Amino acid sequence: MNKNANKNIRNNKFNKNKLIIEDISENKKFLTNIYNNNQIEIKKVKQYLNSLNHNQKIIKEIINEVK
Repeated sequence: MNKNANKNIRNNKFNKNKLIIEDISENKKFLTNIYNNNQIEIKKVKQYLNSLNHNQKIIKEIINEVK
């Protein structure tokens, strides 16, 4: 009986650890997804800023030509 009790305790610990590992894996996937989405948004913002800088240069050139 003691042998079965010890086996059950080991199995319970194993199952709990397995659930924790699965939970960590899901959280890792979730956080990786957020990170990747943020990287995409950062890239979009950088492209937008580059576009604004380019437009600003063009406007300055036009102003200089008009002067």
